[in-house]
Amino acid sequence: MSTKPHVRYSFVNLATAVAATSEDTEYPASNLLEPRRPFMPWKSTSLSAQTLTVTLSGNVDLVILVGANFTQASVNGDAITIERNPHNWRYQHGLFIQPATPTLSIVITASQTPVDGDTVYRLGGIWAGMSTIPPMNPRYELEPSTLVPSEDLQPSHKGWMQRLNMGDPVAAFRTRRVARADRIAPALADQLQQWTEIDRQAMAVDRFAFFFNSGDPTQAYIMRYSQPTITWTRPRRRIAESQVDMEEVVA
Repeated sequence: MSTKPHVRYSFVNLATAVAATSEDTEYPASNLLEPRRPFMPWKSTSLSAQTLTVTLSGNVDLVILVGANFTQASVNGDAITIERNPHNWRYQHGLFIQPATPTLSIVITASQTPVDGDTVYRLGGIWAGMSTIPPMNPRYELEPSTLVPSEDLQPSHKGWMQRLNMGDPVAAFRTRRVARADRIAPALADQLQQWTEIDRQAMAVDRFAFFFNSGDPTQAYIMRYSQPTITWTRPRRRIAESQVDMEEVVA
C-alpha cells in the first residue's frame, strides 16, 4: 500500500467568469464554466493568440482544461503541451499551480494548427479548484474503460446491421480503495473516516474533478460516481476495502 498519495479530488469549481480575447457569439466564453459539457465549447474567431482570463471566487491549486483542439498554451505564465487522453481520446490537461486568486490567465499560443483541422481554437471547459488528498492511493488494479455510445440497428432476418454512433467517447474507471481502520471503532479518526468523507463529498455534488497526477497530465477528468451505494468490507481487522466506479461527465 502506498504511503504517498498522489491522486487528487476537487469538489468545487471556483471559476465564476471568463473573458476571452475573442469569442464566437454562438460559442461564448461563458461555456467554459461548464466543463461537464465539453461539447458546448468556447470558440475563438481566429488563430491569433487568445487570452482567457478566469475570475475565481477563492484560492485554487488545481486547473483542468478539457476538450481542447490546440496543444500549446500557458497557465499563469507556465508553458504546457496538451496531448490526447488515452481513454476518452480528447485533448485534456491537468496541472498544479501556486494557490492563486482572484484571476487565472490562460494564453493560447498563436498560429497553431488545431488538431481537428478547424480554423479557430476551441476549449470545452475549465475547472479551477482546491484539491483534496485521499489518505492513500487507490490500488493498482485500475480498470479503465472507453464507453462509445452507439446503437446497432438490425432487422429480424439479420441480413445487415447498421451501427449508429450516438455521442463521443466517455472514460470510466473501476478501482479499489484501501484504508487502515481502527480495530475497535472503524471510521473513527482513521483512514477509513477520511475516505468516507471523500465519498460523502463526491456523492453530494453533480460532478467533481479527479486527477491521477501520475506523470501523465492528460489523466484529468470531470467525473461522478456511477454507483448509488458505497460498500466497505474488512478482509482484515485493521484494513478496509471498497470498490468504486467512476464515469466521466459529458452532459
